[in-house]
Amino acid sequence: MRNARTVEIWGTGTPKCEFPYVDDLADGLAFMRLGSRLPEPGHRDEIIIRALAELLARVAGWSGEFVYDPNKPDGTPRKIMDVSKPKALG
Repeated sequence: MRNARTVEIWGTGTPKCEFPYVDDLADGLAFMRLGSRLPEPGHRDEIIIRALAELLARVAGWSGEFVYDPNKPDGTPRKIMDVSKPKALG
């Protein structure tokens, strides 16, 4: 939006994370509240932060450069959700 030529990203861009599909999250919340049976959650995809940044830039039509600052923390190397407790509830 600001036509920046660079965007700083903390860390190396190598950690992985996954994002829940919003319908799966809403179904899970409804199940916890109402106790009804729900379909299985969707597939689980992880994405590397660097790849996510590149994807967002491509979708937004931004052609600048990412500057990774390895002096800043990467955070957790792998952020995945554990659905074993909700699954155990049915």
